[in-house]
Amino acid sequence: MTTVDREEVIILTEALMDGSIDAEQFAVLEAWLKKDPAARALYLEHCSVDALLRWRWQGEAEQLVVPANKVVSFPASRSVIKVALAVAAVIALLLSLPMFLKDQSGVQVFATVTAQQDAQWRVVSGEDDGLGMKTLLVTKGSLQVDFVSGAQAVLFAPSLFEVSGENAAVLEWGKGSFLVPKQAVGYTVGTPWGKVIDLGTAFDLTVSNDGLAEVSVTEGRVRVVSKGEQRELGLGDSLSMTRSGLGDGEQRGVDMGAVSDYGKMIRAAKPVAYWPFDGEVGDLITEKGVVKLVPGPRPPEFKLFAANNTAAFFGDGGILRKQDLGGDSGFDFDNGDEISIEAWVNPERQVKEGGIVYIVGKGRTNNLSFLKDNQNFSLRLWRKNGQMKASFLFRSAPDGDWEGDYHRWTALRGFVAGDGWHHIAVSYRYGDPDSIRTYQDGELVVGEWDMGGATTRRPVVDDDELWLGSAQGGRTGNKFTGMVDEVAIYRQILTEQEIAARVQRGK
Repeated sequence: MTTVDREEVIILTEALMDGSIDAEQFAVLEAWLKKDPAARALYLEHCSVDALLRWRWQGEAEQLVVPANKVVSFPASRSVIKVALAVAAVIALLLSLPMFLKDQSGVQVFATVTAQQDAQWRVVSGEDDGLGMKTLLVTKGSLQVDFVSGAQAVLFAPSLFEVSGENAAVLEWGKGSFLVPKQAVGYTVGTPWGKVIDLGTAFDLTVSNDGLAEVSVTEGRVRVVSKGEQRELGLGDSLSMTRSGLGDGEQRGVDMGAVSDYGKMIRAAKPVAYWPFDGEVGDLITEKGVVKLVPGPRPPEFKLFAANNTAAFFGDGGILRKQDLGGDSGFDFDNGDEISIEAWVNPERQVKEGGIVYIVGKGRTNNLSFLKDNQNFSLRLWRKNGQMKASFLFRSAPDGDWEGDYHRWTALRGFVAGDGWHHIAVSYRYGDPDSIRTYQDGELVVGEWDMGGATTRRPVVDDDELWLGSAQGGRTGNKFTGMVDEVAIYRQILTEQEIAARVQRGK
């Protein structure tokens, strides 16, 4: 069976599973399955992965954050696969084909762990003989899993990964890098909201705790399938799989002709992350609650923006999240690193005196795989003396007898919530407390280190998520309610002139 043949069988199987197959395609698929055992194996493997995902994630309306006991209470692989294979058996019966996949109580091995890099891991479901259909929990370091087909998966902690066939797997959550040779074309990695089908390539896949995923192609091509949609990606492309289907990732091109003058100014400064909310939420994940698009800063008052500019409204419980893509990512800031964060904000009046709400921050999410006190950076608003004041917070890392502490810088002047749009920004060089600067509406604002004091100690650095709109697991006291636009993060210190240029007001 050639690579082209395998790809044809995969395409026809996907069409059958999503109901889009026509009579002619069905006849071609039937012919393949009757004459070629390899085609039947490929077909049934895809059916079982599809059924597995449907069974596990059928309750979309339920809260999807992984509870403390989730990793040990997953159904055993044996029972899950029985459901998956039952679905495949029904389809096989329609085609008058025998079921041939072996019972996993035997000694069949689909994959083996071949390398570990400072790894801690364990099997949380499945039998203990070899790696048949098993679920692996990686809690530290990285783990290399080699499949019988020749495909290779490298999993990075924290990850929950199921080996579901000799050429198929499911990444429940976490991060993995996958290398697939030509003989393993069709290798499939399922996620809760879709799956990635390899066409002879290498790709990275990241899945958040609630199952939403982003795939990035580092070599060759893949096909991504979600909610009845499918799209092929090539080198350098990325794509997210969300509750609503497929959405473009950060790496895809931008039509600069459609970008506002403000957007061009931000992009020229090369941010490591930028969310303009122009007609879409972008690559961010909606955790829960209400996050929707509404009119943002617009002319004639805000001259640099487009007439149809939109912003994100954070309503009841709304949170947006972004995965960190591993060690030494653009979201990891250590001593000597420079950071600037800016955003346009329009909070509602209901923030109570003394309340501190999050615009954006990394760490302090209460995600189970990370320390609770792990704030790498954050831009917040503190209501003090009736004013909303820009505040920057991070946590210093434990060091010997030093347990770490929170270090907060707060502007001494703010604005009144509910009086319209305001631009806020902060810049800092870690390890140099005198470098801190805060800005409001384009002007430098004096501030002070008011908690934990100034420090030269290094911050906590890990691979926890970046959240917009809240922190501490969605704690009510940290929940921002109102509108946010043009959130940008840089690995450099923006000058006073650059900040001032952002705020050009008309009448």
